[in-house]
Amino acid sequence: MKATVRVSALVIAIAAASGCIGLDFEEEDDDGYEYEPEPEPPDEPATEEPRDPGAGDPFEQSWSCDAEGCSVAELTGGGFLLNYGHTCARLGDGQVVCWGASSSPPLSYWVPTAVGIDDAVSVAAGGDHVCAARSSGSVACWGNSPALGLGDGSDRSEPTEIPGLEDVVEVASGAMHSCARHADGTVSCWGSGDLWNEDPSSIGVRGPTPADVEGIAGAVAITAGTVHTCALVEDGGVLCWGANGAGQLGDGTFTHRPSPVLVQGVAEVSSVHAGGSATCAIDQEGNVFCWGFIGPGRWEPATVTPGDDACQDDRALWRCPTFPIRVEGLPPAREVVLGKEHGCALAEDGGLWCWGSNRAGQLGDGTFGDSPVPVRVALDGVTHVTAGRLHTCASQGDGSIACWGDDEHRQLGIGDAAPWWCLDINGFDYPCANQPMRVLGFPSRLTL
Repeated sequence: MKATVRVSALVIAIAAASGCIGLDFEEEDDDGYEYEPEPEPPDEPATEEPRDPGAGDPFEQSWSCDAEGCSVAELTGGGFLLNYGHTCARLGDGQVVCWGASSSPPLSYWVPTAVGIDDAVSVAAGGDHVCAARSSGSVACWGNSPALGLGDGSDRSEPTEIPGLEDVVEVASGAMHSCARHADGTVSCWGSGDLWNEDPSSIGVRGPTPADVEGIAGAVAITAGTVHTCALVEDGGVLCWGANGAGQLGDGTFTHRPSPVLVQGVAEVSSVHAGGSATCAIDQEGNVFCWGFIGPGRWEPATVTPGDDACQDDRALWRCPTFPIRVEGLPPAREVVLGKEHGCALAEDGGLWCWGSNRAGQLGDGTFGDSPVPVRVALDGVTHVTAGRLHTCASQGDGSIACWGDDEHRQLGIGDAAPWWCLDINGFDYPCANQPMRVLGFPSRLTL
């Protein structure tokens, strides 16, 4: 029997972002809310090669590149705002190609599309927007205001430069905010936290135009979750600030922090990634540590009471560690990413492992079953990975990209809808894929 939810999708988005918010159900199964696909597809082992999307409308590549320029330099997934999703790739020559859609028309690409930027050094997809740092040190954003940093309340369908930002080398985007890391190691942020009904001053939201984040020096990387942000600094420490309802700041509390606090229990970090209401880090030996809410499957349903490192989503009460916990069962990793309810780690040998919720097939193992332990995705030679709200994408050495999971807004980049159907939290079905699907236009056709 499927449960009937008394709350709207907006309230559920609020709960997922802020952590410890209880939701009420009229009925539920023994295991909580039912998310199984309908009709239920057979569980199939993932194929060794990503599936081709099949016949559909002819695809015409909208970008030109040579052999080096066609390589994939970076992937970023967004859509943490409600039920939307999109993905972008930065190519070796600085071009940015995006696919998927947000809640606002300015960000809608039903197939992979060049967005008009050809000199990007960093790109970050947020909840309803995308930002790119350019070789000139400037930043251009597009999508839904107020995360664009323009201060005028207007949406943008094309990349628009943000005034007042210089010497930017990296960008990071959350649901409704973005940040820029400058060449001197300082950080600027802008955006809104209004959707979560939080006092902006309590979660470190800086406002509609860029403002410096005090307390950070020597930042070498930045990353943003739904409503929190983290910076990796030169000594290998991690500083985080923002919403902390699920313990995603890693300071041992559930207290929101408007200013950066040092993550406890992890040192000599080489990489950090925030996503949803969780954060993960990789140390110098390739060990992966995570904290906050990663979702059903990763932290088992709690035999705990609220206040005992517990937080609640729309399914159950879950354990949400407020200190870093090592993810067991992984080989040495060089990259880790987080979706709303799942995580993935790229191993040093090019293998890819995912864990957590699998209700949209975002683990890519050919099933729709949650997994508390990492499962291997049938891809080798992976070079980059990203996770959106309920989808995952990875590139390989030949320049190809494969995506899997939620495809309601064509965030998998395969043109036609994905071959299976899943149910969302309101009982509506949407297309999804539980194994890698080849993205149109990758590897890119050489045209120069």
